[in-house]
Amino acid sequence: SRNHILQITCLRRSLVTQKLLSQQGIPVVLRFGVNREGGRFRAHAWLEYQGQAIGEAEPLSQAYEALAR
Repeated sequence: SRNHILQITCLRRSLVTQKLLSQQGIPVVLRFGVNREGGRFRAHAWLEYQGQAIGEAEPLSQAYEALAR
């Protein structure tokens, strides 16, 4: 996604990856989280497989408060 001509957001990346994995029969869950950093509101979307975030560089439980399922 770094080399794509369009800006690839975490939501777009998660939705496309979810679709590709579901076509292969791999059940993933789309999750959303929020935080405040330096007075700024931030949101993030990611995928979980068997309760673990996949494809993320940092532990999300420390960086974002996950919204209810």
